[in-house]
Amino acid sequence: MDAAHYISTLDQLPVVPGEPDNAAFAIVDLAGTPDFLKGLYAAMANGHIRWVSLLEGTRWQSGWQAGPILVEMSDRPDVQKLAAGKLADAGVGLVIDCNQSFDDMIAWGRSRLLALAESDERLFRFYEPRSMKPLLAVLGDKASTLFPPESTIYWHDSQRWMNRETGPLQSTDEALREWKLSQAELAGLPDYRQAQRACQLAEVYRDHIGQAGDPRIWTLERLHEATAHGCSKVSQQERWLRIALQIDTPILSEPTLRNLAVNAEMPAEDRLIAMERFVESEHATA
Repeated sequence: MDAAHYISTLDQLPVVPGEPDNAAFAIVDLAGTPDFLKGLYAAMANGHIRWVSLLEGTRWQSGWQAGPILVEMSDRPDVQKLAAGKLADAGVGLVIDCNQSFDDMIAWGRSRLLALAESDERLFRFYEPRSMKPLLAVLGDKASTLFPPESTIYWHDSQRWMNRETGPLQSTDEALREWKLSQAELAGLPDYRQAQRACQLAEVYRDHIGQAGDPRIWTLERLHEATAHGCSKVSQQERWLRIALQIDTPILSEPTLRNLAVNAEMPAEDRLIAMERFVESEHATA
């Protein structure tokens, strides 16, 4: 893995910090924000609010209460505050500032939701905020057509609000309703997600990373080592990283730990437990 490449690609994305202000629309996934509808119904006492399930008209529509809805928020600061608050509090969705009509936004949202298939048997969660930067990175130039033209997209990545601006539509072939995505185009998404986690973990453990160079690259290399040696869970990969931090060197550089790490006869969880016990015994005081 070229860790520097993944980190630098994330760094070069046209993404900046910034909170939504007077935005026109929101996409909110009700599965991740189950009490949002209650707040929305209460807000409707102060005037009509247009909203619709993006699952309407698909085979998934019976489960609309656990899926994404599009909400129009123009001239409704109370609804804007409600949506932004829920999404900042671990909600799943996006805030969108653009001049598109409500009907055009419905067409756009549904086309993106069904972008992975000819029919509606699969859904593309393009509105997942914690995967937004990895998604933009893996899409490359195609990312400029993911969102409506001349719009600003806001998302909360669990740490802060971020946003990205989209320019004018460059081609009539990339109309709002015409956008498809292949699974092959998303092949690199897990690696970029891991790179984003490395950036977050490097910040968490920055006082304990004594290596020269970019601590994010060093952290990503450790996470990749963990994955390559069967640690498929995020929690297992962070445990691998903590072991490397304790010994202040890559795990595979320490003979005993290396023997444990590459022991294919032991499940990953058992190997991590044995490695942690070894490190604890080495650092124990008399």
